[in-house]
Amino acid sequence: MAALVLAGCSAREPAGGQAAPDTDGGRFPVTVSTGQGEVTIPARPKRVVALGYGDVDTVVALGVAPVAVSKDFYSPDGIPAWLAGQLDPARTTVLDIAQGAPIERIAALRPDLIVATSALSLTDSYQRLSALAPTIMGLPGEGDNMDRRTMLIGEALGKEDAARVALEQTNRRIDQVPEAIPGLRGKTYAYGYVRAADDIGLVTAKNGFTGRLFSRWGMNVVPALADAPVTPAGYTQISRERVGDLDGDLLVLGYVNDGLRGSLEASPLFQKLNVVRGGHYTAISQSVTVALQVPSIANVGWVLDQLQPFLSRSFR
Repeated sequence: MAALVLAGCSAREPAGGQAAPDTDGGRFPVTVSTGQGEVTIPARPKRVVALGYGDVDTVVALGVAPVAVSKDFYSPDGIPAWLAGQLDPARTTVLDIAQGAPIERIAALRPDLIVATSALSLTDSYQRLSALAPTIMGLPGEGDNMDRRTMLIGEALGKEDAARVALEQTNRRIDQVPEAIPGLRGKTYAYGYVRAADDIGLVTAKNGFTGRLFSRWGMNVVPALADAPVTPAGYTQISRERVGDLDGDLLVLGYVNDGLRGSLEASPLFQKLNVVRGGHYTAISQSVTVALQVPSIANVGWVLDQLQPFLSRSFR
């Protein structure tokens, strides 16, 4: 889990593959710089395939209804909870990319643009995807780079102005949190994901989106984790015996399943934490966890809607 997140402007466009009216004055062809080099989009895309959560979010938020999206495994219809009502599953193909890119299904959709900036697991499929249509992918390790992804997709769609405005709105929404909850300033936090019975992954990197976000709110990582080693994936891993390291002013945890949540919450060490006894701990759903992994101009506001009532109660 790589990032905490937040605001958005999300266009309510009917699905079906028709691009929204151009209000940006974009001109085509356009050439964009990607992790695989320069990619040229010859004409305004009308049949967009969006692979990866951040890609689906950004395309939809910029007013384009994709012909296909990657499947959200934590939603009954495969559409992320934060995009409910904005995509019609009956008119938008939902693709399972867990085992790789379904090349034949994508080819049958006749795409004129494939967006995969946050689908890093598909990097090995780039050549086959780019043979079907111009394909844009981001740089490895930048799954939480919302600004870069938004502007890259906006440029490819000819909607740079809309992308810029959306980012401005998102940043305003982020900054509204400490204005509404000034009690956050000066507090400490632990934020992570319980992946196994004895494996808690904490997001502690200061240069990631989460670290920058909490810093913007005037918060710091709990002292016990502030200088802890970070894996190449950006996590600090601790065992259940070290659960005391999570004690601070705020604790936010996601879980692979309800069994792990129940087991950890029932453990005596966890129940003794001051942050738990004081009511400053919250467990987040799988959908919120996914949104926190890949922040976007579409899911930021939805996530804040889930978290802000708890933060207000805890730090008013």
